[in-house]
Amino acid sequence: MRSRTDTGTKIGDHLMESSSTSGETVLPRPVEALPMPALAAATRKLADKLIEHFAMGESAAMALAQAVVDPSIARRAAESPERLRVPGGVILAIRADVWARHIIPDPRNPRIGPSRRHPASNLIGTGESTRFRPLAEPIAASGKRPELVQRLANQEHLAWAAQLAKEYVLDHNDWRESLRHQGVMTEVWLAATAFQHEDNTPGVTVPVTVEGSSRVTCAHDLLDLRSADVPYIRDTAKLRAHIRKLNEAITTAGDPAQVDPEVAVTVRCERLPALLLVGFEPHDGTTTDFGVAVKSLVALRHVDSPKPWGEAAENEALADAVVDEIERRKLITPAKADWLRGALTPDQAKAAGFNADPSVRAAAIVRLFAERDQSIHSAVRIAITGQSTRKNITTKLLLDVASSLVMRSVSEEDSRKRERMRKYLKSAFPGELAKDWEATFRGTEELAQAALEEVAKGEPGAATRELAARSAYPLVINGQLTGDRGTNNYNDQPDRRHPGEVIDRMRSTGRAVWCWCLPTDDLAVDSLRSDHSQFLIGSRVVV
Repeated sequence: MRSRTDTGTKIGDHLMESSSTSGETVLPRPVEALPMPALAAATRKLADKLIEHFAMGESAAMALAQAVVDPSIARRAAESPERLRVPGGVILAIRADVWARHIIPDPRNPRIGPSRRHPASNLIGTGESTRFRPLAEPIAASGKRPELVQRLANQEHLAWAAQLAKEYVLDHNDWRESLRHQGVMTEVWLAATAFQHEDNTPGVTVPVTVEGSSRVTCAHDLLDLRSADVPYIRDTAKLRAHIRKLNEAITTAGDPAQVDPEVAVTVRCERLPALLLVGFEPHDGTTTDFGVAVKSLVALRHVDSPKPWGEAAENEALADAVVDEIERRKLITPAKADWLRGALTPDQAKAAGFNADPSVRAAAIVRLFAERDQSIHSAVRIAITGQSTRKNITTKLLLDVASSLVMRSVSEEDSRKRERMRKYLKSAFPGELAKDWEATFRGTEELAQAALEEVAKGEPGAATRELAARSAYPLVINGQLTGDRGTNNYNDQPDRRHPGEVIDRMRSTGRAVWCWCLPTDDLAVDSLRSDHSQFLIGSRVVV
């Protein structure tokens, strides 16, 4: 069912404007004082350990050791390194926190591969994006050392490549909003990489990300640090003075919540978890070297990666997480949590004191997810951001997730029909439902009377919102209200408003409010036809 109107405002605009939660992201991670960078003696001990256990070269061992926040932890980890299987052998790795200012993101981030212009195109040197030829793939160091070698024309070649990679990341895989609040949450993978310059500039060795380049790129941007400068400016004394200044700011604030926001962002981004790739054991009879093994490891993450869950499965997981968190905080009873999850049959729901009508359950779910009460909202926010630090918590997201729980009442078995219902139901709850109202168990007639009284006064309010929340379920599931079914060339569908817009418009019309309360049969159809301002075209209500 679709409707024709002069109002063309998109539902997304309604949702954003009516949401008290619009634009919220993950809760900020509390800041704490940073440890001081290790003394030279501790760094030297870790480097010696890497050389002894993994046959690493001096420059590579020192580059990794200087990047590690606590060398003593890394030394203990080196005694029993993690073993990561790859085709052709096993990569050895150790976990440790590292300083963001002592590592760099891969300057030839594989994500930008399709946009690179190679010499064969005859475009090199014709513009800024083609000023240099693309950086070649790094190769394994000689002598079977667990290191990589990256050849450059000069330092400017590195700066150019790193800038192109940064621009792509910020446009296509921007982590900055998440990092502002949480810092880097999961480990990046680092390999000691020697940069060799063709212009005879002395070579430098620095830990480079083979996985996690986008996160480090964004962390460097928040730190106002140019990644390409890191290999040439690492200075532990300056880092120590910088950390001391940050810690003084935290101490002066007293309460972590009162720390200057920009200082807090810097503190969160200064260190990050890492997996240091420090060794490689090839299988007998293979020619795989460290460079090939690293590429295989990265490919297992990105090329031959698990298939994404998809939006429906993601929303299901988020919905369960929300109900679990609210129950864990004892804001709802276990019985109500089961009812909301769809774990009770209609008879069981009635026996437990809940309503067996799925539309009443739908309204209760929508109210819970769009609840303004701070204790409930805090639980919802924690649950969602605990699953993803990059989801922006808008009313639209909350209603989308809520619709996943609502769908659990649907008995339709055909997977294609269920998917259509899910799609339409997701957009059937108007953003108006983020405002104040209560999900009750009162009968339909009582609710309708209250809604009609509001409409008669010209003030559609809490009752019409509850009625709208209840009505979305039967209208969509019974096929009377659908979403966009394609272009006009293939469907007689002149009105392409979202279902939620139609329902929101109906809230202000007495005739529509009354018809919501009727069974979905010919009586309702005749009632709509009797009003010249509302009528049916096929299965679509026009309001």
